[in-house]
Amino acid sequence: MGSLAKCGGWDLLGKLNKRGIRQSLKSMPTLTIRYTMLFLAFMFSIPLIAQTDRCDTATELMVYTDCRSAEGNTIGLTGFSTENSCNGIADDDGWYRFRAISTSTLIRVFSDKDVEIGLAIFTNCNTEIACIDGTEPGGNGNLLVNTTPGESYFIQVYDVREGGGSFLICVVSSGEEGNLQSDCDQAQVICKDDIILFDPLGPGKDDFASGNNHQGCLKSKENRSAWYYFEINRNAPPNLDLSFVITPEDDTDYDFAIFGPNVPCDALGSPVRCSWSAITCDFCPQTGLGFGANDAGEDAHGDGMVAPLIVQPGEGFFLLVDNYFNNTTGFALKWGGAAAPFLNCLAETPCGVFADAGGPFYVCEETQLQLNGLIQGANEDLEIQWEDQDGVASAFSQADTSHPILNLPPDFTEPLRYFLTVNQADCEHTDVLTIQKNCVDPDSLSCQEILSAHFDLNHPGCQLPNSGTILVGYIEGGTPPYRFQIAGNEYQSENTFSNLEAGTYPISIKDSKGCQLDTLLQLSDAPAIAFTLGPDLVIDQGDTLKITANSSLSTKQIQQIQWSHQGVNPCDEPPCLTATFAPTTSLEISATLRTLEGCEIRDALSISVNSRSNIYVPSAFSPNGDGINDTFTVFADVGISKITSIKILDRWGNLVFAQNDFDANVEHLGWDGNFRGRPSSPGLYIYLIQFESANQSLMTQSGEVVLIR
Repeated sequence: MGSLAKCGGWDLLGKLNKRGIRQSLKSMPTLTIRYTMLFLAFMFSIPLIAQTDRCDTATELMVYTDCRSAEGNTIGLTGFSTENSCNGIADDDGWYRFRAISTSTLIRVFSDKDVEIGLAIFTNCNTEIACIDGTEPGGNGNLLVNTTPGESYFIQVYDVREGGGSFLICVVSSGEEGNLQSDCDQAQVICKDDIILFDPLGPGKDDFASGNNHQGCLKSKENRSAWYYFEINRNAPPNLDLSFVITPEDDTDYDFAIFGPNVPCDALGSPVRCSWSAITCDFCPQTGLGFGANDAGEDAHGDGMVAPLIVQPGEGFFLLVDNYFNNTTGFALKWGGAAAPFLNCLAETPCGVFADAGGPFYVCEETQLQLNGLIQGANEDLEIQWEDQDGVASAFSQADTSHPILNLPPDFTEPLRYFLTVNQADCEHTDVLTIQKNCVDPDSLSCQEILSAHFDLNHPGCQLPNSGTILVGYIEGGTPPYRFQIAGNEYQSENTFSNLEAGTYPISIKDSKGCQLDTLLQLSDAPAIAFTLGPDLVIDQGDTLKITANSSLSTKQIQQIQWSHQGVNPCDEPPCLTATFAPTTSLEISATLRTLEGCEIRDALSISVNSRSNIYVPSAFSPNGDGINDTFTVFADVGISKITSIKILDRWGNLVFAQNDFDANVEHLGWDGNFRGRPSSPGLYIYLIQFESANQSLMTQSGEVVLIR
């Protein structure tokens, strides 16, 4: 769960081209990929820790909120063996200890290819609290235990086979104080060329509960997720591209979303890049940014890759990596692109206040510039400061305002950098303004016409009308770097426009020589979805009814159909196109269809139920104990909710039997032919029955019955 390597690591994937990455990694066995990465990450950044053969001299392991592995082995550790409940007497066992920092702690072990490692945890050298038997050779094992912060615990690591072997081990805080990386506000800062090996523990809190945060293509939000934060160094050149490749340990489906630049966790907005991949896509199970991709986001039908980010100095982004299969398989992430060497290892996650210095600007003969800095997330008691790259503010007309006039130095040739810093209650953020010399003669042959550009359009969804995006992809002609404008706003270096509603947008592209391409693009409203349950129905009481929903969508486009019937969902098999009902009263039945994109549409129909209130009683009965017609019983159909009363009178009007509030169709509740414990005389009797129908109205029925002896 986190980085195994520190800044300035190694280049496992960067030397392979697009085809090389796919073929090389996919031709390697899964375990080989995993252990190559683990071994190399260990080689370059993790000190060796030799465990001991005795519990009382156990080697100390530090506890982190991510998995920072140490290498060990059990070879030759046979002098002292301690019994545990998983494997009896564990030969070849070594010992570690750790001091807990949370209410629960995860111990992870990665076995070498021919090793089966087991774990046992002790509160002291004699009292065991948990254990797991051996891993698969080359596999991994996880042991989660309840711990008390501040208390020490001991780890017995042993090879269940004869002979010792090597392994990697880490201790991760995963209680209330731990497992923080699953939440945006505890994102891990990452650096250039880190190989990230992460085994997720869970989704954490709902980072999309805020109405300002939209999950984009991650329709299931978070399953087992990891949040990261990365930032571009202030000394980086402008308009650099940033890419990465995520490689799972096996065919697990990893999805990701990138938010930014310069947004807080409670106002992430929509992703600027997002990929929802499937194991059958072109690059899958790998996913990431780059490899010629032009789209900003895709669903499961994409190829697994989206366009690189075009980043500026000082910009910061959040990266959410989500395990859609919700399993414990990890991944490796490798950075690429011209911006990768400028990832800031010392960055801090945003505290909520942001400075936007504008730019980059291109000037020719200008000696002054009116700056238009923007401050986001601030309210009062705000400190603003402009400085040049030497920390001097004399070039600004007023260095403590967001809109000063900048006096440019004469005859500069190299790019200039100026810094806008905003501070509020110890929350500080700095942005970089880059100014470059760009004098072009309009008649010069150096100005090459921009011939065309490829655009990727993501139309707004039905639930988020401002979720559309336009990404400018491959540009033919012109001289990079390019700048981009939408609807007459300021030009920007980022090639993505987001948070757009349906409508027509004028787009302009301008290259470094001043050549310009103008076009109009149309974002459409979400397509209408046809969904109906059919016409209203009339049925008889007691009939069973099957209703089938009709939709213009295929079943693969439907996430679920939720039926309502007095609070009961009568369907168990998604997507639930058909439901079966047996209503006893007239009612309305509705169904809500939800698409994979989160759109919802509802339809309803009315069902009128014809009440049936039929009472059936015998015309004669013979209470002689032969088991046939021994009682005078009231029988009723499903339209009768209960019998409120029955009275039986003899021919002179005397009451010989009475019963109140009972169920029909139950023989022993009827008249057995006796009066005051003695058999009544054969002959004709009169009955009076009062009952309650399904619509709760009272009805009566009377008649004659013959008692036969």
